[in-house]
Amino acid sequence: MRRLNAPISRDFSDVRSNLRYHGRGILNVPTPYHARGAESLVTGDAVNLPQKHLADRLLPQYFNCIHSVLPVLHWSIFTSEYEKVYRSGSLLGVSFEWAAVLFGVFACGAIHTMEPNSEEEAKKYIRTSCGIINVWHDNFNLDRARAALLASIFLYEVNSKPASWVWIGSAVRVAQEIGLHIDSGPRPAVEGEMRKRVWWGLYSWDRLFALEMGKPALINDQDFNVDLPCLVTEQNITERSKIPDSQQTTSLLAAIHVVRPISQLLRTLRPAAISPAAFENFDLHFKTCLTTITAQFHPENDQEADPRFLAPVIYLQNARLLLHRRSISPFCPGTVRSSAIDYCVSTALDTAKALARCMHNHSTYPGSGNDLHLLLAGCILCTHLSRCTLFLLFRTVYAGTLTCVQALALIGDVRIVKAVCGRYLAFFLRILLAQIRAKGHVPDLERSSFNASSTPGRSDRGFFA
Repeated sequence: MRRLNAPISRDFSDVRSNLRYHGRGILNVPTPYHARGAESLVTGDAVNLPQKHLADRLLPQYFNCIHSVLPVLHWSIFTSEYEKVYRSGSLLGVSFEWAAVLFGVFACGAIHTMEPNSEEEAKKYIRTSCGIINVWHDNFNLDRARAALLASIFLYEVNSKPASWVWIGSAVRVAQEIGLHIDSGPRPAVEGEMRKRVWWGLYSWDRLFALEMGKPALINDQDFNVDLPCLVTEQNITERSKIPDSQQTTSLLAAIHVVRPISQLLRTLRPAAISPAAFENFDLHFKTCLTTITAQFHPENDQEADPRFLAPVIYLQNARLLLHRRSISPFCPGTVRSSAIDYCVSTALDTAKALARCMHNHSTYPGSGNDLHLLLAGCILCTHLSRCTLFLLFRTVYAGTLTCVQALALIGDVRIVKAVCGRYLAFFLRILLAQIRAKGHVPDLERSSFNASSTPGRSDRGFFA
C-alpha cells in the first residue's frame, strides 16, 4: 500500500526558511526540501583515464551484461558525458560522484571481458571508483548511490561477498537520504524516471543478495511508495516529450516481480518445516512471474532465445529452487523430502532448457556471438547452475546435467566462483563414483540418504549447498 502524504492547507515557505536557517545542526530537512549543495568537482591532480580504445571496449560489455538487467544509467546522457570527458582528455571539472560512476562502469565492464589480466585491471578501476568518493561530503546525489551499487555488483562478481554486502547497504542508505524511496512530487521526466530506476535497481539487487546469502533484506516494502519504472528504454525518455506507451516488458520489471516476495520468502524459510499453503502461494506467484518475462523464454516456446534477456529467468528459477530445497532438511518426513527433490529437479530441468535455447546458435543475436560465455557468467548463474547439476546428478538425469555442465564449461575461467563450484562438483562425483564401484551399479541415493539422515547429524542435504 502507498503511504499517504499529509495534506498541505497553506504556504509554509517562510516557516521552512526559518527552520532551515535557525535549525541548522539540529533539524534534518525533509527530503523534498533539501537545498542542493555545491557540486564537488574534480580539480588539481585528476585521476588518469584508461586509453580510449580500451574504454570503448569496456562500455559495450557493461551495457550488455549489467545495464541490460539493471538500467540505472540514462545511457545516452552517460555516453555523451563520457565522450566529452575523453575529448577534453581528463576528468577536470566533472563531479567526483560521476567520476566514481565512470570507473565503476569500467570495473564492471572489465570483469566481463577476456582481456589479459582483466580482473586485476578491474580491481584497479574499482579502487579508483571507491577512492574518488569523499566520505565527508554530505550532499548526496543519484551518482553517489549508483557508484555504491556498482561497487557492490563488482565485489559480488569477484566473490568478495561480505564487502559487497557492505556496499549495497551504503547504496541503500544514500538512496533513502536523497528520498528515492518516496514520491516527492512532480519532477522533470528524465530525472523522475531515473530516480525510479535507481531505486528499483537497488531494491532488486538487495533482494537477490538477501536470497542468495540468506541475509535480511535491507529495504522494507512498507517504507516506500515509488511507482514501478516505465516499460520503455531510457533513450526514449526526454525532457521535451511524454514517456511513450509500450506493451513490452523489460528485464528490470521482470526481475522486480520475481524478487518482490523474497523478503516474505526468507521469513517463510526460518521455521524447520514450511506449510503446504505457503508453498502453494509462492508457486502461484512464480508461475505468474512467467507472464512478465519476455515471451521468448515462456515454457511453451521452443525457439532460440537471446541470452541478453536470460537474467530474470535465472532469478526466478533460483528462487524456486531455494524455496523447495529448504524441505530436504532431515527434520522433514521422507515423503516431503522426496517431493522437494522432485520440485528442485523440475526447476533444474527448466533451467537447462532455457540455457540450451540460448546456446543452440549463439551467433543469431547481434552483440552476443562469441561473447555468450560473458553474458552467462554472472555469479548468481554460476552458483545456480552448480546446484542444478547436483540435483540432476542425484536423480541421474544426465541429459539435463550435460547441458548445465556445457554452460559451466562455456563460462570457463571468467568467474572465481565457477572454479569453486567446480571443485565441489568434483567432490560430489568422487563420492558418487565410489558408491557405484562399491555396489557395481548406480545406487538409490535418495533412499540411502533418507536412511542416513534418520540418525541426528547425518544428512546429504549439505551436498546441495
